[in-house]
Amino acid sequence: MTTATLSAPSSPAFPLLARALVAGAAVRTQSRRLRALWASAATVARLRGRAHASRHDRAMALAQLAGALTAIDGTTLDVVGVSPPRPCLLVAPPCSDRDITAILAAVPAAAVVPHHLVPPSAAAALGLSADDDVGAAVAHALAAIRAGVSVVTTADATAVAELLGLASLTATPVVAVGARRTGPRGIDVVVRAPTVALPGEAPAALLARVLDGLAFRRPRA
Repeated sequence: MTTATLSAPSSPAFPLLARALVAGAAVRTQSRRLRALWASAATVARLRGRAHASRHDRAMALAQLAGALTAIDGTTLDVVGVSPPRPCLLVAPPCSDRDITAILAAVPAAAVVPHHLVPPSAAAALGLSADDDVGAAVAHALAAIRAGVSVVTTADATAVAELLGLASLTATPVVAVGARRTGPRGIDVVVRAPTVALPGEAPAALLARVLDGLAFRRPRA
């Protein structure tokens, strides 16, 4: 007696349909990239057209651009909480580029973020600084705070200890901010209440206290 063994087909049952779906996905991805590049170029061009764009203008433009990129990506964004009316240092836990973009869309601010997110040609216009140059990042943050503009960074940024030290020296509130996934295309940006550094508190201790409990579960697909 022989037993027939059934195996899964090595190719799709409808190869032409499968190819069409793959091609359609590639076209949509390319379209999103082109729209994102266009939005970035248009934002930078508008800012460069202003003779004296303030840091506040740059922060608002960065938030608008991040919002446009979030919409192009098909992400639905909601904000939970409100950032303080005075300038503050907003620190996010280590997160993805998509989450950082959502945070920048929700909170108008200058930013010290990973260097691959900072296009050199647009950094100054958009109020961005790369985190791998500590001196430049601290100078960027200090100028923004003095101008009344908040600063966003991440807990794994190269310059985070120096930025927390700057916040302590200038009595700038430190605020935890995070991105909570609410579905395949949904993100809640959660803004916590501000924290002020204690006298003599080390940056690592301040960071742990600020981010305490700010951990989100990923939703089930």
